Amino acid sequence: MSVEAWGDAGYGFLSVTKESIYFVPSKGSVFYLPHHETSTYGYDFIGTAKDSTFSMISELKCRSRRPKIPVFYVDFTDHRFYFQSNKNKQFYHEVELVNRAAVQHF
Repeated sequence: MSVEAWGDAGYGFLSVTKESIYFVPSKGSVFYLPHHETSTYGYDFIGTAKDSTFSMISELKCRSRRPKIPVFYVDFTDHRFYFQSNKNKQFYHEVELVNRAAVQHF
């Protein structure tokens, strides 16, 4: 399965195979994340739900809401990679299927 995604290296394609997860950015090097070296993965939301600012001059407090951004994440060695796609949940389920099949094979 491959999906269009935004990652740490910009826009590209996120793919899963039996061996690993790949992120192929439009510019730069390919991210290769082998399944046996990833500690966890999943999908979640990042960002803050609320921002508050206070101005002493006008003594006005403003609140704004920023949406939380859905992401697919992979913990690889000592770094967490985030990927934003329209199909985070589907990609997660595909990675689950691949990993389950690999475990049953052995």
